[in-house]
Amino acid sequence: MDDHAITIDGLRAKYPGWEIIARPAGLPVVTAERKSGGGRHIRFLVAHSAAELAVKLETAGTAEP
Repeated sequence: MDDHAITIDGLRAKYPGWEIIARPAGLPVVTAERKSGGGRHIRFLVAHSAAELAVKLETAGTAEP
């Protein structure tokens, strides 16, 4: 995976079930949040770059809460 080709918009398109935010509150991170249908489970991921978040999202997609 080419780290430079990974964008926040690309991640949003690939993982529509996740709310992906770049630099929340001005912090130098990107985050992703997904809530279960009933709202009982929340998955929250934090990374330093879109590329790092892509790896975490790929892994999180294989496991349900």
